[in-house]
This record gives sequence, C-alpha cells and structure tokens, in this order.
Amino acid sequence: MISCADDFALWYEITASNRDSIISIVNKDLESLVRWGEDNKTEFEPTKTYMMVVLRKQVPFDPTGIMMQGEPIEIVNEVKLVGYTIDPELTWGPMITALAKRARMRVGALYRMSSMLDSVNMKTMYIAFIRSVLEYGSVKYMGAAQSHLDKLDRIQH
Repeated sequence: MISCADDFALWYEITASNRDSIISIVNKDLESLVRWGEDNKTEFEPTKTYMMVVLRKQVPFDPTGIMMQGEPIEIVNEVKLVGYTIDPELTWGPMITALAKRARMRVGALYRMSSMLDSVNMKTMYIAFIRSVLEYGSVKYMGAAQSHLDKLDRIQH
C-alpha cells in the first residue's frame, strides 16, 4: 500500500496477519506527520491525501480504518509520484500510455517542422524532445507487458 500525504509518500507492507497492527501504525505515522507540520508551520490537507493498495492477488485487501485528522483516506487506482504513474497491479500501462501520447504529439510537431530542418537538426530535435520522453523511467517499466512496450516501439520506428 502506498499512502501519500501531499508530496510525501509512506510505504507499508500489509498482510492478513499484520493488518490491524499496520493500520494502527499508519494512523500513528499520519498523526506524527500532522504534528510535524504544525511544529513547522505546514498544513496537510486530509482531502488531498490518498492511498493505493498494490496487490497482484485476487483477494482484495480492505484498508478501512486509515484516517488523517479524523477523516478517512481516499483510495485511488493510480498514484503519480515524481513523474511515475503507478497502477495497483504494477503493469505500468497507464504510465506507458501517457508517455506514448506525449511522444506522439512531439513526433507530430517535429514532422511539421521537418521542411525547415536538415538531417542533423532533425536528429538533435528527435533526441532532445522525443527520445528523452520515451526513455524517461525506462528502467522502471522494463518488466511491463510487451503490449505496453509495443506502444513505445511504434513511436520509435
């Protein structure tokens, strides 16, 4: 489970046997975070705080009981952290789809400028503006399904 409070992330491994104790620990950590914020003149907004359960098992995990300032934390299906879109099954599909869309738009822009650029400048523009998008975080999503990676390969070709 990933629990994010503003741009702060907490990561816990929860199993059926430690569920209650971990939920208690998460709540205490969130209380400590709020107290730290008060001491440092920073406010954390419970309505902007969310959590995601990362799970590859068929049996869903119930994170009920996790609270911040008396309000339950919202459960989301995707978390965006430092430019990475993480989905609950760690397939990297949503991230790769977004990267492919961004790269396709840049390929279109480069195509429209192609009549004004020589081959050296075309290559430079491609490396700077398209390949950099395709390669962002590539080590992270190397384990993604081939169907997702094919989206990036089509743009590369």
